Amino acid sequence: MKSIIALILSLAIVLSLAACTAQEEPVDVADEPVEIVEPAPELEKPDTPAEKTGYASLTENRPTAEIDWVQEGVDYSSVARLGVGLLKKAEGDNAVISPLSAYIALAMCAEGADSATKDEFESLIGSDTRRVANILLDRMKTDENEFSSANSAWVGWNSQLREQYLNDLVMYYNAEAYLTDFDIRIMNEWVNEKTKGLIPSVFSDELDPMTRLVLINILYLKAKWASPFDAQATYTDLFHAEGGDREAEFMHKTAHFEYLEGDGYEGVVLPYRGWGMKFIALKPTSGTVNDLVSSLEGVNPEGESRKIFLSMPKFDVDYRFDMVEPLKSLGLSSAFTDEADFSLMSEEPLCVSNIFQKVKVTVDEDGTEAAAATVVEMVATSAAPGFVEEPYELRLDEPFVYMIVESESNAPLFMGVMNDPS
Repeated sequence: MKSIIALILSLAIVLSLAACTAQEEPVDVADEPVEIVEPAPELEKPDTPAEKTGYASLTENRPTAEIDWVQEGVDYSSVARLGVGLLKKAEGDNAVISPLSAYIALAMCAEGADSATKDEFESLIGSDTRRVANILLDRMKTDENEFSSANSAWVGWNSQLREQYLNDLVMYYNAEAYLTDFDIRIMNEWVNEKTKGLIPSVFSDELDPMTRLVLINILYLKAKWASPFDAQATYTDLFHAEGGDREAEFMHKTAHFEYLEGDGYEGVVLPYRGWGMKFIALKPTSGTVNDLVSSLEGVNPEGESRKIFLSMPKFDVDYRFDMVEPLKSLGLSSAFTDEADFSLMSEEPLCVSNIFQKVKVTVDEDGTEAAAATVVEMVATSAAPGFVEEPYELRLDEPFVYMIVESESNAPLFMGVMNDPS
């Protein structure tokens, strides 16, 4: 049986695209984009060849603005739909994904799409990606936790990327842009730094010679529980995995939690300090955890405060998720073919050749530390106080679904299935 763990917190997403075919005053952004004059389409390149330096910055002197994003009328459900759709396709023990990281990486890619390819992106992630991404990222930052996101665009020396496309990535996604010879050591070092060492590398093999662009999104989270577990109350117990019982370290706590109950599941909500994010665990009461994942339609938990004696395993998970086929099944198909239209990105026909994500999640008595990375590669084509009562005992001692979500919108940062915490 496949097992799936999905988290939405700290993740790094890398998009790798290969050719297939002075701060200003705040800007109020609603329906109209910030106006930028379209420069000449040919990419201006520094005098120093990338072959000699490994990479050179393309970020300097590009238009920037402090944008006051209008929050009224924003629909965040596309992040949850994307996460649920991808989680259902994730395979292997303890699968975990970052829907938000994937969303941002796809959004950066979609900025360069046109015609039918653009329509497919909008059907998958919506058309309001700039506001959704920026507002969610801003909400998750509190004084009580560490949360960061980083974007980068690695541009091949022989690419024909349009200046306006890079301007948009810098303006709306705060992306760092580099001219590069695609030295994987340099790109891996960037990922390692942005994930604070949780994801040391995303590339192990040299990229396709036809690669023209690599887009990377990084999410990193280190958040403490609003009410930590007592380490002295942690002890070894049995986790009833589908393949048999496993020993695991279980944390224990009696307190009032938000208790969740629905058709075929029960669960609990654990808030983090600052209340900008929360951890959700759902345990099947009938069927298997895979049945529970299959029944998910979104992230909209509603519960009631209840005194609970909670037993929850500590866990430390690493996962790589190859996303090409799952995304095709969700309707993003032309982007991977010679029919792809990324003409707003490049004069040279480009298509997506690969998209993958790497995720790391650690849960213990203090809280959660997580990071994510998704890689999309493009190559050249031929064309998110109760009353006194007896505690209800909730033991997460068998496979369960868990999520890390933004508290107000329930947009998932991470979603996963815990099948074996040992």
